[in-house]
Amino acid sequence: MCNQIRVDSAMTSKFSSHLLSGKSLPIVYKSYSQTLHSIASPTKLFGPGLESPGRDNTGQAGANFVNAFWHPTLMWHKWRDWDGGTISGPAPLLYENAPDDLACDAMSAEVDDVVAAIKARYPATAGENKERKLIDDLSSARGVHQWFLGAYGDEPGLDTTSTATMMRTNPAYRGLTHPMRPGTGGDESSVPDFHHRYITEDVGFGLVVIRGIAELCGVATPTIDTVIVWAQSAGGLSFLTERA
Repeated sequence: MCNQIRVDSAMTSKFSSHLLSGKSLPIVYKSYSQTLHSIASPTKLFGPGLESPGRDNTGQAGANFVNAFWHPTLMWHKWRDWDGGTISGPAPLLYENAPDDLACDAMSAEVDDVVAAIKARYPATAGENKERKLIDDLSSARGVHQWFLGAYGDEPGLDTTSTATMMRTNPAYRGLTHPMRPGTGGDESSVPDFHHRYITEDVGFGLVVIRGIAELCGVATPTIDTVIVWAQSAGGLSFLTERA
């Protein structure tokens, strides 16, 4: 799928448009090499004052933006086969109904491939050659399961078997629901809100940026693509378009 669609920068966030063009060539620098290198150097993109050694660069911010993996993916699992009808009763639980075949892990593995591609192109052994060296080693770009253990591993009753079981048993997530809006079937009816920030922000400012970096690296992201394509259709947005 990576070879069939491209990021449509005209409809993405201002943030992602600094990284990507709507064409096959990047807009920030004249060459692929310069643009990929700039991912790990916010000063190159946005000016001085944004570099913070250790983790706060564009690539790691995207790779660690866990909301981009959580919210759109859980909505995709729940609503991808929705028939448009109203829902009766309370809003469905978001995390406590996480399915065993949760796509977040596959998405995280795709990001691991992106990080590996960046490291291969800009190895830590580059020495003083700044054009071939990242500002750090991207070590804080962790997988979602590892992130979960680091953030909530000490929570009582947490089942750490998988990302899905941690979602379902994390006390901090208990009672959180899918975003809904009033339906037309009575006082208790509702429909999913696809204009919520879980779609508009976590996809546009998260998954799309990650997907754009992956495209620059030449790494396929079929699972991420699937969620983005569903989200843009559900929310009436345009992030990925057919390649001409």
